[in-house]
Formats: sequence, C-alpha cells, structure tokens
Amino acid sequence: MDVIESARRRLIFRPNGETDARLALDFLEGLALARQKHMTPCLVAVAHAVNPCLLTLTCDQVPVVRLEGLARRWYGWRLDWRGWRFRTSAAWARLGGAVRREVGRELQRQMALKTLAGPLRERVRRWREMLAATEEEPRVALPYKRALLRAPLAVRLSPAFDAAARKQARSLGLKEGTPIVAIHARERGSNEARGTRDRSAGKRDDSVSDSCIDSYGAAVDHLVAKGFAVVRLGDPQMAPFRRPGVLDLATSAARTPELELYVLLRSRFLVCGESGPLGVSMLTGTPTVVVNATDPIGTFPVRADSAYILKRVIDLSSGQDLGLRGMLTEHYYRNFRNPTRFAYRDNPPEEILEAVKELDRDLETGWTESPGQRAYRALVSSTAEALRDRVRHVANRGPDGGFLGDGRLPRFFAERHF
Repeated sequence: MDVIESARRRLIFRPNGETDARLALDFLEGLALARQKHMTPCLVAVAHAVNPCLLTLTCDQVPVVRLEGLARRWYGWRLDWRGWRFRTSAAWARLGGAVRREVGRELQRQMALKTLAGPLRERVRRWREMLAATEEEPRVALPYKRALLRAPLAVRLSPAFDAAARKQARSLGLKEGTPIVAIHARERGSNEARGTRDRSAGKRDDSVSDSCIDSYGAAVDHLVAKGFAVVRLGDPQMAPFRRPGVLDLATSAARTPELELYVLLRSRFLVCGESGPLGVSMLTGTPTVVVNATDPIGTFPVRADSAYILKRVIDLSSGQDLGLRGMLTEHYYRNFRNPTRFAYRDNPPEEILEAVKELDRDLETGWTESPGQRAYRALVSSTAEALRDRVRHVANRGPDGGFLGDGRLPRFFAERHF
C-alpha cells in the first residue's frame, strides 16, 4: 500500500489492486492506520483493481474521502514517485548488500591463506569485521500488519449496492433472516490459483494449498441440518458443487462481486483454505475457520474469533510425518511449499467437520482455551520470533511487534496432533 500523510491531517493511500486479498487488506490497513493516527483517510482509486467493488465499502467509524479529478491525479503522481523512489532505494540496498557479502567472502578466503604478511593480515581482518557489521539487510515495512488488523472495523455496502445485492439474494432463495455460512476451496483451475505456480524443480509451488470442495461435504450437511444456508464462493472455472442446501454462487450466472460481499458480510463464519476470501474476510469482519493450511506462521489467525487446522506434511527424503512441531522449524520454511521436498495431505472430511462444529459452538458460547492450545500458541509465536530475521517469508507474514495473533488451533486438533 502506498501512503502519504499530508499536513492537514489527511492520510492519502492507494491499495495494491492485483488480488482480492491484497486489495481488501490494504484498504483495511488504510482505514485502521487513519483511525490510529486520528487522520482522515483519503482513497486514491486503483487504476486496474481486480475487484473495484471492495473499494465501495463504507465505514461509519472511519469515513473515507474518495479523491477525484485533479486531486486524484496529483496524489496519484506523488504516490507513483514515492513508490519509484522506494523501489529504487531497495534495489540499490540489495545490490550493495550482495557486493558487501561477496567482498566479505573473498576477504575470508584471503584470511585463510598463509602467504599474507602479519600487518596485511591484520588489515584484512579489520576490513572483514567492518563488512560483517553491515551485512544484515535493511528491514522494510511489514506488508502484513497484524497488530493494525487486530481490531475489526464495521464496514457495509453502499445503499445502492446493498439494495441490488439484497434483491439478487432473494431471487436466489436467500431469505433475509436465514443464517448463512460461506465456503470456499481454491482449486487448481481457478482464476485465483493461476499465476501462483512455479513448477521448476526445487521451487515453491503454491498449488499445494489447493483442496477439493467435496471434502467439505460432511461439514456442509451438518450446517444445513442446523438451518444454515451454505453459499459456495469462487469463480466460474471451479467444478460445480451440487449438494442439498448449498447455493453454488461460484458457478452461478447470477454471481456478482456485490453479491459475494453481501454474503460475506452476512455470514456467521467462512470456511476456506489459504485463499483470496480469507483476506477479504478480514475487511468484512467475518470469523473464519481455515482448513488445509500449509503455513502455520503466516496463516495463524489474527483475530480471536478465528481458527485453523493444517495439512499433514510428509518429508519425502525420510518418509516421516513432520507433525505440527516439525512444521515449526527453519528446515520447513527453507523448503516451504516445495513439492520435491514435501508431500501435502489434505484434512479428511471428519476433521473439517469437527473444526466447523467447534468454531460454531465457540462463537455461540465463548472461548475457553485448553492447555494444548496455549502451548501451541506459545510455540508458534516463539518460532516466528526466532525465524523472522532468518527467513524472508516469516519476516513478511510473521509477528508484528511481537504480536502474531489472537486466533487458535481448535481444541480437538491440538489434542490429536500436538
């Protein structure tokens, strides 16, 4: 997100519009930062946002000023210039770091030679120590500001979009008073999944986060039996999901961005994987239960009304199941989502069902954390702190000022796997 703080207590910001999740999180961060600083948020619209409807949401707690005309162009140009300067500075810093590290390695090799005379050897040693003191890469602003996102903001559709979405919902059989649960499973052929795969040997492949919507079947049947309307979100490239009590909005001709947002805003909770709707749910304030997670640190829930369960990960070199403790290691994150090193096994339907039941019950009765849940939170938090200076992914998605999240591993999952 690009930001300018003006002298008139205005926070001018422009979200990154490349994905739904990034757009939603940047928009939320802009609102939250403006509230934190007691400033007026001024939105510079994104030229090619993947889902412009997200930027039409309104927030009574932090009213947004949407810049238009000359003001939009002027601040857009300033944000472009600021972004270019930041990227250029970061590129030079990376280049300088690479040069220093290479010179340092050469000096280290020279130190190992016995041909260096005493005075020259001492001078090389001092040079090596001076370079070593500057080897650490400069820290950059966290792209995922967990502490800022900790408290939800109450957002809603604009009156015009809300009226249109309500009319669409009624035409599809979604009555006003019917409780809703939204579901989403990212698939190999979906729009969201395209462009995220690097199939080169030894490279990260985010397709390991994909899952099959059919594994949600038992959980869906349970929710329908309890009186929920289950709405499947996604895009038309997904395989149809036909089941009693389910509205497959993903493959419906009636699908619109406004209707999907309306569903999320009305949903009791969202069942999903590591996918775009997870980021959007942070903006809409929808509780979530993430299933088939592969990233125990990056996907750890920020808010107390959310939980996650993780896939089984098999180390291909040994055939051993890493377990939760094995996933919380530098070895795992150095080879994160590398299908030549690890095999990923989806959560079975019965685990997804138990996770959904537990979240539904806890939303109804309140949270009571078990010793196993507390122990897991302590381990994931301490591991994230230990790895954030050594693994770039953890630095980007890990703790923010020591805060990782208020969410949890479900009790049954902690007892069974931890």
